[in-house]
Amino acid sequence: ELVQAIAKHQPAAVGLDIYMPELDQTSPAQVAKGLKVGHQTLAHELSRLPSNESLLAQALRQTPSVLSAAGFDYPAYTTTSGMRTWPVRIEGAESLPVFSRHFDQVLASLPELQAAASGQALVSVDLENGLVRHVPLVMNLADQAVPTLALEMLRVATGSPSVNVRVNSRGVEAVEVADLSVPTLPKGDIQLHFAKHKAMASRYVSAADVLQGKVDPLMLSGKLVLVGLTGAGLNDMRTTAIGETVASVHAHL
Repeated sequence: ELVQAIAKHQPAAVGLDIYMPELDQTSPAQVAKGLKVGHQTLAHELSRLPSNESLLAQALRQTPSVLSAAGFDYPAYTTTSGMRTWPVRIEGAESLPVFSRHFDQVLASLPELQAAASGQALVSVDLENGLVRHVPLVMNLADQAVPTLALEMLRVATGSPSVNVRVNSRGVEAVEVADLSVPTLPKGDIQLHFAKHKAMASRYVSAADVLQGKVDPLMLSGKLVLVGLTGAGLNDMRTTAIGETVASVHAHL
């Protein structure tokens, strides 16, 4: 419902800084499995209803949407060795430099959701003494180059066929989408320049307000819309280089 509510305002792209690797246990068919004996009729009727995954997939398919995934250095529960991604074109080399950030595994959303989205990206960020200082624009997942969330959202928004990476003898020189070219450090990362959270607060919109139609359409129309978790108890907070603790989605702004 949130994706559909955002889509009504015709955003340029919607990026979900959320992972959905498991089946929703509140889907009708999943609920039916937990019913006790004697409720066979109800269980049968529930099993005929569409799953929550199929409803979300339909919403993603009708929206210029980008899903997020997290890189892992080792196998873990629900991780895989790859995911569906739009091609990244590398100029000047056959692959990213070996010293670029590399992951062997990924925690991505369910294949049904991956197939419905317009793009996918990695959102993993390495902390430096507990702080977020750099963000890679492109990373290695096994043998495939994968862009970061903001970059993939821009590709989807501009309808570009690929993210382009220029590599020279020192490493990654720049990452390009449409007519934007971003110079990078040799690993393919950039240094973040955080603004104070107070200065950015006006760019945040409550999901509840979006669902209730209380948001100014100009906040979403034609914009790159990020959907993320902001509750402190959800363990999705990061400390910036200017000493503020903010929701991790803030790093993509």
